[in-house]
Amino acid sequence: MDLVKIKAFDIFLYRLPLRPLKIGKRMLKVREGLVVRLRDEKGRTGFGEIAPLPGFSRESLAGAIKETRKLRNRLLGKEISESFIHHGLLSVSFGIGTALCGLTSKKIAQKIPVSGLLQGNKSQIVREAKLLVKKGIRTLKIKVGSGSLKQDVEKVVAVKGAVGRHVRLRLDANRAWSLEKAAAFVRAIGRRQIEYIEEPLKNSSALAAFFAKTKMSFALDETLRDLNPIRFHPPKGLCAIVLKPTLLGMDKTFRWIRLAKRKQIKTVISSSFESGLGISALADIAFHVSPKTPAGLDTQKWFKRDVYKKGKLNYRLLRKI
Repeated sequence: MDLVKIKAFDIFLYRLPLRPLKIGKRMLKVREGLVVRLRDEKGRTGFGEIAPLPGFSRESLAGAIKETRKLRNRLLGKEISESFIHHGLLSVSFGIGTALCGLTSKKIAQKIPVSGLLQGNKSQIVREAKLLVKKGIRTLKIKVGSGSLKQDVEKVVAVKGAVGRHVRLRLDANRAWSLEKAAAFVRAIGRRQIEYIEEPLKNSSALAAFFAKTKMSFALDETLRDLNPIRFHPPKGLCAIVLKPTLLGMDKTFRWIRLAKRKQIKTVISSSFESGLGISALADIAFHVSPKTPAGLDTQKWFKRDVYKKGKLNYRLLRKI
């Protein structure tokens, strides 16, 4: 196993303005995070992003900064394996893991299909859906579950009518519904064009019953964080797992990937609203894991400014700490 010697370990802080973005029950107007830059004794450089997502990550940015500084003290000047995985805070694990990958692998931009993300009221998402389809996007994701069932049904039906039968829809309920409410939603929208509903139920133990009632395929996202891939038995109807490495960490991400491959379940690599640097790393993972599956990486459009464009960092938007 090859070793790399860390000769430089730099940490930068960013604070980027966003278009108003609803994450769970909160509105985000800025995105904050860290960029780490590693250099080895051969002069190679690797970059990673550490950006806990407020309301979803279990760690705070302050906690991630503290742990990253400790890790710098631990690794600087040391030889470590190329496959080193940090078993600490999950966002730090993702950032350090991708920075180390960047040291030893030649970065080649790869094109992967992406699922277009729709948010807003009915008229807003219909307009955005039409624009994305014109750009060649053939899979769209709609957030449901935060409004009334009637509003959710109207949004999905309107998008179906606007984009045509050749476009697949992914719906994300963020564990909002009871079994009865989820079943009523499926009856109202029908299964045509729906690839799956992500996290339809508050109670994940009723997922098999949901599929038995509706025959609607579903995907898991948040639920995966509390499960052990080694002991996991996929319920009937599970067609995809949505993996967000910033929230899962590198070790658990790859354990879920291995399980999905064994069980022939679709793997969808997805963003936690990282900057362009994190999106680039996620696209690389998606290319190597599931290159034909549309990835959930349509999030950069919420950034008014970005630290990473066209393969280069904008150091004017970074502050060394």
